[in-house]
Amino acid sequence: MQVRSNYILNNFEALGTKWYIEYFDILEENKKLEIEEYIKVYIKDFEQKYSRFLPDSILNKYNRGEIALKEDKTLEEIINLALEYNTLTEGVFDINIKDRLEGIGYGKLSNNNIHNVDLGGIGKGYLIDKVSMILQDRFNIKYFLINGGGDIYVTSDNGKEVEVLLQHPIENDKYIKSIRIKNLSLCCSSSFKRFWVKDGEEHNHFIDIGSVDKKVSAASYVLADSALKADIYATVLCILSNQKDKLNKIMNKDKDVKYLVLDHEANIINNDIILKI
Repeated sequence: MQVRSNYILNNFEALGTKWYIEYFDILEENKKLEIEEYIKVYIKDFEQKYSRFLPDSILNKYNRGEIALKEDKTLEEIINLALEYNTLTEGVFDINIKDRLEGIGYGKLSNNNIHNVDLGGIGKGYLIDKVSMILQDRFNIKYFLINGGGDIYVTSDNGKEVEVLLQHPIENDKYIKSIRIKNLSLCCSSSFKRFWVKDGEEHNHFIDIGSVDKKVSAASYVLADSALKADIYATVLCILSNQKDKLNKIMNKDKDVKYLVLDHEANIINNDIILKI
C-alpha cells in the first residue's frame, strides 16, 4: 500500500518534548515503518548519550572527567561547534552553564564535576539536522517537515513552501504570524515555556554571562538554513532581549538569519523584515 502526506513520527516523546516528522513523498507502508523504527532508535540513542538529566550519559561522564572528549566524536563535534558560536556571539552563547542551571534548580545538583557542559541550546538543533540528513541521504526522502518540540526544519512539499504558524508565547491558543518556508529551520525559545520556582523565586533556563541573577523574560523566533544555527540564535536573542545594541551587532554578522524578538508582554523588541508583523 502506498501512502502520501503522512507521519513518520507522530507524538513521539524524547528529550523532554514531542517529535513529529511529516513527509510529503509517496512511500510504501513497510518502508515508512522501517524509517520510523530507525529514526526512533536514533533519537533515543542521542538522548541516552547526551542528556544532562541521565546520570550515566556520555555527557555526564565527560562532565565528571570519566572519559576524554576525543573518546566520543559526536560530543566533540557539538562542543567544537558551540565554541565557534561562543566566539561569534562574543561569549553570549555558552554551554558551560551546567552548575549555574543546577544552582537555580534546573536539574539535580551534581558534585565533583570537572566540566559543566549543558547542551540545551544546541543539542536539539544538532539532532534535527542529523535526522534531516538521514531522511535525505539514507532513505532518499526529499519532502518532509521535522518538528521537535516546536523547533522545525522543512525541505518542501514537492517543491512548494510549507506554511508554519508562530505561536503566541503567552496565550497558547493564539498565533502571532503565519509564514511560508522552504529549506529552512524555524526555532523558537521562550522564558514563558520553561520556568520554575526555587526558594520562592521564579527562574528560567536563560543564563546571562554577566549575572546569574539577571532576569530574562522574552521570546524569540529564528529562521536559518540549519536547525543548529536557528536553535543557538533563538537562545542568544532571548538573553540579549534587553541589550538592543549588542543584539544588533551580533545578529548583523549573519545577514541570512531572520528573527523576531518579543518582550515579557509579547511586544516587539526587534525584528527582521521577513518576520515583520
